[in-house]
Amino acid sequence: MDKITIEEILDPISKEVFFKEYWQKKHLIIRRNKFKDLYDFEKLNNYLNRYPAVKGLQILDYDDNDTRWCLDKVMTGKLKLPMLKKSQVYELWRKGKSFVIPFGEYEHQPIWEICFELERYFHRGQANIYTSPQAGSKSFPAHRDDTENFLFHTQGKVKWTLYKDFDNKEILEEFTLEAGDLLYIPIGMWHKVETPGARILISIHFPNK
Repeated sequence: MDKITIEEILDPISKEVFFKEYWQKKHLIIRRNKFKDLYDFEKLNNYLNRYPAVKGLQILDYDDNDTRWCLDKVMTGKLKLPMLKKSQVYELWRKGKSFVIPFGEYEHQPIWEICFELERYFHRGQANIYTSPQAGSKSFPAHRDDTENFLFHTQGKVKWTLYKDFDNKEILEEFTLEAGDLLYIPIGMWHKVETPGARILISIHFPNK
C-alpha cells in the first residue's frame, strides 16, 4: 500500500496554496469524509482494556474540580493522586469524563503514517487523541498552543470557537465539525472546544522547522 502524502491530507487544497495562504497566517477548514473512523470507540475500548499497561492516559476534570489525572505522573509520584483501578477508569468514562491519549501515533498505524508524512515539513510531531463520552464533557478552556495543529475529526461532532486574541472577547469564527473533517490552526491562535455529544478528535501537532 502506498504511503499517504501531504497532498492527500490537504485535498482539495494544494500543498502550494496551503503554505502560501494558510501556514502561520490563518486557520483552514476542510470538510470531507476521508479521515472518518481513523480512530473509533472500539479502538479506545481496546486501549483502556490494556490499562494500566498504556502510555500517558489523562483524565480531565477527574474530581469535578478541573483536576487533570495523569497516569505517568501518578505512577512516578510527581502527581499526588490515587492510582486508579481499571474499573474506576471505566466508571469515570461512564460519568462523562473526557480522556486524552498522548502518543496516539503508536496506537494506530495510519495515524503514525500521517504524522510521519507531516514531519517532512515540520519538526518531530506527536498525536494526542481527545475522547469524550457525551454532550457537555469538559475539555480544555480557551487557550493557545505553541505548535502547528492539524485536527482530524474521526467520531461525532466538535464545536469550535476561534478568538482574535488572548482576552477571548472578539470571536473570529464559530463552527461545528463532523467526522471526516480536518482543521488546521496555526501557532498561537486562541481557541476553545465544546462537545455537543460523544466525539473523538486527533490533534497531530508540530513545532516549525
